Amino acid sequence: MLNGLIGEADSLLKAVLEILDEHFTKQARKLTNLGQKIEIHYAHNLNLMGEMLRSILGLLVIVPSNPDHAYFQIVEGILNFLKKEEWGTSALSFKIQISVLDSCVRYLAS
Repeated sequence: MLNGLIGEADSLLKAVLEILDEHFTKQARKLTNLGQKIEIHYAHNLNLMGEMLRSILGLLVIVPSNPDHAYFQIVEGILNFLKKEEWGTSALSFKIQISVLDSCVRYLAS
């Protein structure tokens, strides 16, 4: 940040989202193929992913997206990630999704 590498920070955040999405989808499919629910066998990791997404939104306050391109591209990526059906339908997964959505609203309101 001190060297003015805002574009690189934006690219790193996009890469983190892509890796999270890929890993989450792979784990969800693996558990589904075994007949297990992700919200039971992956509950701790769901919490960690929620914390990671909220941390990314907190970092966006300091390092906003590139204004020359789609300004809210990272926030849109997070919202698309939350729409995935692999999250399941348990109270825990809804709680995590709502907390991340709350962080999105707080970020967009700031």
